[in-house]
Amino acid sequence: MGRKLLRDVVQRVQCIPYSWPGGPTADDVRRYMAGDVRWKHAVLREDLELLGFKVGRLMVVGPLA
Repeated sequence: MGRKLLRDVVQRVQCIPYSWPGGPTADDVRRYMAGDVRWKHAVLREDLELLGFKVGRLMVVGPLA
């Protein structure tokens, strides 16, 4: 897969406005075209997986900076 395709997917998700609290799923972000950071990340992960990119999941637990 090309860098342009990767960049296009990332930029599309970046353009989705933040909304807090967001819906409880990535589908809610797609439906309302807004969401909080965790569900925007879920959209990005799902979209990249659909395109064949290998992705991993990372969870960070701790106080917010």
